[in-house]
Parts: sequence; structure tokens; C-alpha cells
Amino acid sequence: FYVILPPAEPDTIRVGGLTCPTRQLPTWLFIKNLGPMFSYLAAEDYLYRNGDSEMGDIEFHIDGFVSKQTKAWENLVGKVSPKVFWRGDECNPFIACADLVAYLTDMKLRRKHLPLSRDGVAEAWKGYAFKTTVHYANRAGIAIQAWHSDEPVDVWPYVARPTVFLAMDSVAQDRGEQGAGAGSDPSSSGGGRGGSKTSPSKLLPLMPVYAAAVRYAFEHSASLKIFDRHEDIVNVRDRDVFVYVGPESRRIGGILQDAAYVDVMSGRELRNKA
Repeated sequence: FYVILPPAEPDTIRVGGLTCPTRQLPTWLFIKNLGPMFSYLAAEDYLYRNGDSEMGDIEFHIDGFVSKQTKAWENLVGKVSPKVFWRGDECNPFIACADLVAYLTDMKLRRKHLPLSRDGVAEAWKGYAFKTTVHYANRAGIAIQAWHSDEPVDVWPYVARPTVFLAMDSVAQDRGEQGAGAGSDPSSSGGGRGGSKTSPSKLLPLMPVYAAAVRYAFEHSASLKIFDRHEDIVNVRDRDVFVYVGPESRRIGGILQDAAYVDVMSGRELRNKA
């Protein structure tokens, strides 16, 4: 499934109009904003094209996304209850497989000098033992893809549980000894002599505890999210797992245990389990 809009037809796309003013976006900017939404746009397209068939026990697994309100999302959740997986491309086998197929499709089209079209994609996968169907959205699909509100979609009612929250204290660097430092976050304020704080979201994926968290989430059909203390404190629910690295993160885990039935463990304890 893909979206194709020639840059000059039309040259702008209208968004907004419901709870925010209507405005015109250049087509290229509209397409760029569709990127984070593609996991659920593809699911909505599948549902639309198979709407008259019996869904039965089919589960819709959606990679975590950030999106403003669209008719496409409303159509999807109006008919099914999808499961949203944070870091789904790493911890969910079906989403990971979908990502691999997308990357391979792109690679095959480039190597064979084929266009992104129905015939091009069909030709790229010709000769394989599975059936290939190709759908695309053009101007006719803009009405459901364009966001009508600046309010973000609240995905938390649909997030797969349990969710593994991975929290780590910020790590200070001394510019006097290490310079700016690889991976340092210059936008973060730091204490001491010109210090900076390296973002946990940049450090954690490089550490063994992250691989253990991915493996644990995979084995428990769970979602995985790097904990944001400003937003996620209200998103933790019973049965979730909170993994801490550092004393401050450990303190937050204790607070969460006072509020919900949360399994709290250190990064090392998780590595021993995974």
C-alpha cells in the first residue's frame, strides 16, 4: 500500500477545519507528514477493501505512531480494536516482517529500475510463492488521510499490554574532559562546569539492557517504550513492567508500585530474566 500525489496535482492539500483553522499545505509537506501515520493508513486501507468480509478473530497490530486526528483512524477504530505496539518494528514479529517486506520492495524496485506502481511492485515480487496485491491512494483518498484537527490521536486505549517501560537517569558529561561528546544532547541543560546531559533515548538502544527489553517484550507479546517522566507517569497500568537504570528511575518505579500492580525491576534483573 502506498500514497502517490504528483506535486503539481494539486500543489497544495487542505487540512484542518474541525477544531482548528483550515490551511493549505504544500503537497510535499503533506506527504512528509503521512510518514508516521502509515502503519494505520495501511490497516485502514485493508479494512476498507475487505469491509464486507468477515474479520473473525483477526487482530490488527499497528506500529506505534504519532498523528493528528484523521478520518482514516476514526474509520479503523470504528470497526475494529487494533493493538498498538510501541517499538513494534523491533518487538513484534508481524510488524517487523512488514517492515522487512517494505524495505525489500523498495530495494527490488531500485535494482530492477522499476517504477513505484501496481505493475512495478507485482513485477518485483513475481515468481515468489505468495500472492501479491497492490493498493494505492491518490487524490481520492485525501479526504480520509488529511487531518481535520490539530489534536493528537490518543493511542493509549489501544496500546498492547503489558507495556514494558524502560527508564534511565540522564548521564552528565563534563565538556572539559570529553568535549561535546558523541551522543550528547546539546539541547539539554546540565549542571557543573559546562556539563550536558546525554539523552536516555539515545543511550538506551546502545546498551545490553535494551536488547533484553526487546526480547522480553517479544516473548510476552508486549509493547516497549522508553519512559518519558513528563508524559508516561499517567500511562502505566496494572500488569505493566517498569525497568529502571539509575537511582532516580528506581524512585519513580517505587512511586508507580504504590499506585498500580506494576512489576518493577532493575536493568540487570531484566537481563537475568530475558
